[in-house]
Amino acid sequence: MNSHRLKRNIITIHLVFLAGLISGCYGTSNTKSDTSQSMPNHQNATQQTASSDTAPFDNGRMCIDHLVNAKLNHFNDDWSLPENIVDLRSEEGQVRLLECSYCEDYPELATAYLTQATQTFCGLASATMVLNADAESRKWRPVTQPYQPFNFYTQCNLLNDEVREHIDVAKVLNEGMELNEIFFVVKNQPSVVDAYCQHATSAQNEGELPASDAPHNCGVDHDYNTFMKTITNALNTPRHYVIANFAGAPSPERGGHFSPIAAYHKASDSFLVMDVARYKYPPFWISSKELWQAMQKIDSGSGKARGYIIAQTKSSSAN
Repeated sequence: MNSHRLKRNIITIHLVFLAGLISGCYGTSNTKSDTSQSMPNHQNATQQTASSDTAPFDNGRMCIDHLVNAKLNHFNDDWSLPENIVDLRSEEGQVRLLECSYCEDYPELATAYLTQATQTFCGLASATMVLNADAESRKWRPVTQPYQPFNFYTQCNLLNDEVREHIDVAKVLNEGMELNEIFFVVKNQPSVVDAYCQHATSAQNEGELPASDAPHNCGVDHDYNTFMKTITNALNTPRHYVIANFAGAPSPERGGHFSPIAAYHKASDSFLVMDVARYKYPPFWISSKELWQAMQKIDSGSGKARGYIIAQTKSSSAN
């Protein structure tokens, strides 16, 4: 069997595996039941961890309680996508994955692929996914229930003490997060060396960006070509991961959303978005221009354009 055919078969098997992973960590009634059963031991277990920032929400277990009580819509059975959007599981989607030359991050992100725990947790799910993707940074991850004694990020333990000093957790649990808030969450994790954040702002909406002295501000990116160079470089650099914040993609009626970008296919000029709303959409390829336009949509909460975050994780040899 030639190497091309072998590679195709391996990826096909992997895609079949991904297609079967529909539910997230708290996405079904059975999982909720399991979580509820484990909760009486939560405080005792978390007290055994090394530091307070590895055991967030001991007082009242706000985050976990919220997840147990949250109600997700039923899974979407038809996985319908607009004609201009290519499903990763389709023949064309697989061909693009085989041909892409900017896909350093794909194997690791595919391994860490998950479903957002609630409909407001897309940002936290995206951050959890990229920070669990790099095996090199495993020792820097927190240790909390339900995975103790293993180092692993969850959509709750990302909200550590440092983050909660600047982020309104009650708002996060009920309304979701803005780009600058997810940026602050990401850059204040022990496994992150550096993080970079940009609003994808056009000249038309530049005047709509209010000044702020918040400790988690993002920069402003006016240029599509700069955006392309920055994202593709990150996709081909080890331990660099991209989170996109956009609206109206893959379908026009969609509101604001976060998901990681895993690859770029040059021939079709399209990015692979690993959508964390897996009860709605599969991973999909979207043209770079459409993604850029979706990032330029204004977030009504912040009054700012959406954009992207690049996180660089620590190597195992880092101090």
